[in-house]
Amino acid sequence: MEDKESMTSDYFHVTGLPCPAYASLYDKIIVDSKLKKSLLNYCLLLFRLDGRLTAIYRFILLYGPSGTGKTTLMKGLANRVAKAISSKAGHSVKLFEINVSTFFSEYLGRTSKAVTEAFQTVRMAARRFPVILLLDEIESIGMERTSVGAGDPTDVIRGVNTFITELDRLKQFTNIIVLATSNFSSAIDQAVRNRADLKYYIGNPSKAAAKKILKASVEELGKEIRLKMPASFTKSVINMLYNGQLTTPLSGRDLSRLIVLTVGTKGKNQITVEDVLGVARMLMEERR
Repeated sequence: MEDKESMTSDYFHVTGLPCPAYASLYDKIIVDSKLKKSLLNYCLLLFRLDGRLTAIYRFILLYGPSGTGKTTLMKGLANRVAKAISSKAGHSVKLFEINVSTFFSEYLGRTSKAVTEAFQTVRMAARRFPVILLLDEIESIGMERTSVGAGDPTDVIRGVNTFITELDRLKQFTNIIVLATSNFSSAIDQAVRNRADLKYYIGNPSKAAAKKILKASVEELGKEIRLKMPASFTKSVINMLYNGQLTTPLSGRDLSRLIVLTVGTKGKNQITVEDVLGVARMLMEERR
């Protein structure tokens, strides 16, 4: 494998780390700082361990509703880890990003072979570089086998079995870490869940976190266009959003785009709290 900054294959996208494009991602996602620190500390420990510990799989799972920043946080985490362990200039860590749903959507009938080929490439890369493997929507390939009933169940079950076997094979490599995300943890096979060393739930932002996200989005948009709003605008919006006006909290993704959507749909740089609330309700309707 060439040591390029980025490349794409049939199964995954590979990025050399540390990468400038990922540099801000770790800080961008507003979640519990203790959780972030735990993730980073554990990953750094794994790369310091030379022995093969049979009790661990070097596998971390983040789960929770869509739009909470799980995948972005994992990319940012990978970049932080790579920056910390890089022993020379350049890109010394390879991030393999796999959207595992493609195994079924594009390779129906040969899922098991596709999984084997993808993991074989990862193992080959690990003979030359430290590797961080990111499995987005892991429930797509690590689905609960007892719930399989549609399509080609034999192919699906064989694919899940192969996936579990490949996770086990990665244990012999002390320079591979597996990071995974899921929007539906209950859909993940018990054998896959049990192999995760750490499992953290990432939920919708708290009121305090939402305020930080909204403030950051206002500052970001303010660099592009001149916004006309009072200094207390962000606080007023958050108080309105969290005083029972919405049936459920907005996701981090929704909060990040709330102001730009409001400015765009209203066609003006001076918006009101009521304008923002209207767009927030629209976003809630989209979830139904």
